[in-house]
Amino acid sequence: MKDNKPPQAPSLVDAFMLEEVSFIDVKTSQNIDLKTLNMGVTQFDEFFVWQDDKIIKVFDRACDHSGGKLISRGNAIQCPLHGWALDPQTGKYKNVDCTKLPLAEFDRATVTDTLTFESSERRRCLKNFPSDKPVEITFLNHACLIISSGDFKIATDPWILGPAFCNGWWLAQPSPEDSFEQLNACDLLYISHNHPDHLHPESLSHIRKDMPILTANFQSGSTARYMQSLGFDNILTADFDKSLVLPEREISLSILKSGDFRDDSGLLIEIGAFSALLSVDSNCIDFWRLPPDITLLCSSFAGGASSFPLSFDNYTEEEKKRILGRNRNAIKATNALVLDRTTPSYFMPYAGFFTEDAERDSYIKTNNKKNAVRDYEPLAASRRVSLLDVQENDQFEFLGAQLKQTAKKAQTFLVDKSIDSYIKQAKVTYSAGTDHEISCYFEKSGFQGDLLVLISLCDDGFETTRKQFSVDFREMNNTEVQFFEPLHQSLPPLTSFRDAGTHTNILHLKIREEAFFATLREGLPWEDLSIGFQMRVVRDPNVYNSDFWFHFTNIYVKDYVVKASQNCTACAAIDQGVY
Repeated sequence: MKDNKPPQAPSLVDAFMLEEVSFIDVKTSQNIDLKTLNMGVTQFDEFFVWQDDKIIKVFDRACDHSGGKLISRGNAIQCPLHGWALDPQTGKYKNVDCTKLPLAEFDRATVTDTLTFESSERRRCLKNFPSDKPVEITFLNHACLIISSGDFKIATDPWILGPAFCNGWWLAQPSPEDSFEQLNACDLLYISHNHPDHLHPESLSHIRKDMPILTANFQSGSTARYMQSLGFDNILTADFDKSLVLPEREISLSILKSGDFRDDSGLLIEIGAFSALLSVDSNCIDFWRLPPDITLLCSSFAGGASSFPLSFDNYTEEEKKRILGRNRNAIKATNALVLDRTTPSYFMPYAGFFTEDAERDSYIKTNNKKNAVRDYEPLAASRRVSLLDVQENDQFEFLGAQLKQTAKKAQTFLVDKSIDSYIKQAKVTYSAGTDHEISCYFEKSGFQGDLLVLISLCDDGFETTRKQFSVDFREMNNTEVQFFEPLHQSLPPLTSFRDAGTHTNILHLKIREEAFFATLREGLPWEDLSIGFQMRVVRDPNVYNSDFWFHFTNIYVKDYVVKASQNCTACAAIDQGVY
């Protein structure tokens, strides 16, 4: 039978063209008198030099973690933001598995008077569209904005109701009652990364499944695969040095990579003469190749978005207090760096409106102090940048690069379920699992490394242990899971688990039982557990096991867990509830 339905008109999203991003390189020639150099480290404004009797190396001072400035004290080099320490002789960081590449390297025997090398700074170019188009920005909650102009409307990272991070995070304020109506009227939804305060399954269950999704083309495919598991199939994965452009409408969208090993991103959006960078919570975003003179910078501001150091038992309470203060200052310093690079007219702190409201997490809430929006007033004022407070106003109307009007529009708000009801539901849904379920999950994970993980499944207070086991990842293709019977209420010292003559990294994780089984059965990223304060951690040695966390956060999630369970004989339990 002939289909008489008229052909569906192409959407605005279908009309986007793919263009290469333009950059400009600013090169500077450097000449250093060899006589001014010390043996060991000599620090300059933008770089430092290491020399011994055989070799000379020149490094820039940008920390490879979040772009902070490396500082030398004698021959010790460290970043004041998060404590990353560099060995300049090898270029390796001492407390994380990462290597810094030198700008230049010289044979000491061939250099007589002067070191000559070239440093280069790359900057992203804006499209510089000429028209002063009207642009409206609506704040819904946390990292969720709606940016619209004419008949084009894009939304970002909707966390509208319900908890995130395995019932560890809760929205600090309610969302407008019509939030989902506004979101479903959009042409496009941008998801920055797979953390649940940005990719939030419960909120996304209220979004129409034909919504076009824009996300980064991460090598792991972490965000796109997660969105597909939720039933979204119209997914645009954009490369980092490409732009999606509607030339006639003067619209350009560019996804920018976080400048570290994480799967995280930000969005540069241009509409006529208006430009906005949503850096979200990326570190060293776009490797600092940022364009100057943008209209608006939107960035996370609060801090406290990590379980470190409050969930880590390697530290005293006094050490935790000191680190937390440093971390709050670090996010201010990072925002100062982005402001200095982008020189915006307006600054909108967002993506920080969460709290740890569950009674069982009272220790976290009491100690996890955060920055407030108004804490950024001195920083903005010193740079002659106008601070936009989304707690005072939720709608901002621009004409080109000029803000014309602000307003408080939302008057009625969504009513959510109680915190206790969410936690009770999780305990019922994710009841205790079997040893076979646990073994299958880890043995099929595909991870291998010099790491032994000891896991104690606990009650809400991390006191009563309900199951204990070890996961040995040290042997290729032969992950070994061993259960401890009878249960030890306290494990022996971690060093007792070492094999003679090895340098094994050991992690002891105390994890709330229902959160652990939710992670297994739903194929959730393990950062949901850590960032959500659902575990307590002891490390020996006390270093970050980045490969482990990356694999179980970005690789072995959602569909990969499903495939692993399907290939595991009699492992039906792990497949229950997996999308």
